[in-house]
Amino acid sequence: MTDHALLLVNLGSPASTSVADVRRYLNQFLMDPYVIDLPWPVRRLLVSLILIKRPEQSAHAYASIWWEEGSPLVVLTRRLQQAMGAHWAHGPVEIAMRYGEPSLSTVLQRLAGQGVTKVTLAPLYPQFADSTVTTVIEQAKAVVAEHKLALQMPVLRPFYDQPLYIDALVASA
Repeated sequence: MTDHALLLVNLGSPASTSVADVRRYLNQFLMDPYVIDLPWPVRRLLVSLILIKRPEQSAHAYASIWWEEGSPLVVLTRRLQQAMGAHWAHGPVEIAMRYGEPSLSTVLQRLAGQGVTKVTLAPLYPQFADSTVTTVIEQAKAVVAEHKLALQMPVLRPFYDQPLYIDALVASA
């Protein structure tokens, strides 16, 4: 293993389709100031109101799409991780979710503990938005600062206009 990891970061998913797990996930997601850009007290009130009924409704929706292996987003991200492992020669390829598990905190701490000194963050969003890319970058920085991790973290730029990405979209249509 080398000291340079690739970290594929996706949005996330509840741990299961249980109402409690969906509530926990929605709370984490909706309390992110990059998702709902309101002062904390107003955001807390709004999210508290949403969490009265929405977790139960969303749990049913998640159950209707859930795969035997788990959350489709997590399963597909793990498949991408496995595929990327054959192409990334610099070290480990890991995944993290901005909300839910595996968390950025858990994965970054584990990588640092394994002697990794450079983690290329790859937010899996083709376009740039504060509610996607910025929140991943800021959360990763916060984890590094909070745990005093000696990690360099270059970030892959948005790729919506890259010919290979566009070709892949066309081929999948």
